Amino acid sequence: MNAILNRWTPAELMILQEGTNAKTYKLIKYTFFDLILKDVLRLVQVEKAMNKRDRPRIYKYVCVGKRFFSYNPHIIEKLFLDPFNRNMELQVLFGNLVKMVVKTYRNDASLQTDVILNGTLSSCFDMTTSGFWWLKRYHPSLNTKGQKHKEELVHAQEETGRQIQNRIQNKEPELLTQIKDLSGALFLLPGIDFEALEELLNKHFNLDRQTRDAFYVLRTLEEQNKEYDSSGCGSGCSSDNTDGGDGIDSGCSSDSSCGGDGGSGCSSCGGGCGGGD
Repeated sequence: MNAILNRWTPAELMILQEGTNAKTYKLIKYTFFDLILKDVLRLVQVEKAMNKRDRPRIYKYVCVGKRFFSYNPHIIEKLFLDPFNRNMELQVLFGNLVKMVVKTYRNDASLQTDVILNGTLSSCFDMTTSGFWWLKRYHPSLNTKGQKHKEELVHAQEETGRQIQNRIQNKEPELLTQIKDLSGALFLLPGIDFEALEELLNKHFNLDRQTRDAFYVLRTLEEQNKEYDSSGCGSGCSSDNTDGGDGIDSGCSSDSSCGGDGGSGCSSCGGGCGGGD
């Protein structure tokens, strides 16, 4: 596999490729997928009733994974991880964590600028005096080095995309390993039907917990958040899902049980998230 696909985070790769066309929704979606697949964060199910009259429902919470303590995060990844740095036993409702990250940025341009200025990707952009201010005004321009990396990225995407497609068609066992190696960069590859890919993986491969949860994150954000509005949150951040899995509870609290109280978006659980595959 071409090394450039692992050189930067999914958000950095997308900005290298798309520049100002990179959307907050996609940057956040693929970053979250990446962190789950790498077991930096993980999901845990909690069954609870919102009040005594309601039947219990299943909610998805996010907590720290095995690689949380050794992982060196980029700026956009820190937004997902910071709540857990303050409380390692914290569990945050899936939708609430996404909402917290989205609300940090007023628009696509502010996130693009943050990603560029707070990582090695800055060396790919014109950082002269005028170039810097173009960047601050949300019009990043690739320099010669950046153009070269972009060409390298496009070549790597095409080559790796063809390889993935062949392995999908032939149901090759190496497919799952390659997907885990690519992680969030998988979604920058052209011509892949990701819904069909997930169906194939579930049918023909023995998926570990991280892979199952990562595709759950992707599928849920696709369903609930087709497009974030300029105020910083789409429909998926403001209402409960019909299955109870990803709705937004009100506020955040700590509790000695894994489920927290009936109306909290967070809980503190002495038992952590449990073991993984």
